[in-house]
Amino acid sequence: MTSVRSAEELTRVVAEARARGERADLSESDLEGAGLAGLDLAGVRLREAILRGAVLGRANLQGADLSRADLSGADLREANLKGANLKGAVLVNADLSRANLTGADLEEVDLQGATLEEANLADANLDYANLSEVNLRGANLVGANMEGATLKDAVLEGTKS
Repeated sequence: MTSVRSAEELTRVVAEARARGERADLSESDLEGAGLAGLDLAGVRLREAILRGAVLGRANLQGADLSRADLSGADLREANLKGANLKGAVLVNADLSRANLTGADLEEVDLQGATLEEANLADANLDYANLSEVNLRGANLVGANMEGATLKDAVLEGTKS
């Protein structure tokens, strides 16, 4: 596990790991408020990382491990989180508008107050997720599992299921 403090350092660590044929392990890193928009972080391990208020718009996080990470208030607009592991993560008030979460594991995720407008959640696992006050307007929920999920005051207008 490597701890990083900046986008430049993160990019270097990821590139070095890939050159060795490995997945970068940045678990428990403190990247609060970091500007990581558009970065290729596919497959990176960010378990229990602190990413509160981080800017990850259009970042490629396909297959990344963000389990138990704190992404409260993060900007993940149009991010690619296809097949990502977000189990137990905190995404309170995060913006995931138009994000690709196809097949992502969002079991027990806290998304209270988050925006998932026009997000693709096809085949995602949302079992026992907190979706209270979440904006899911126009989201694709086809094939999504939502057993035990809380949808109190969620906006579901125009969702596809």
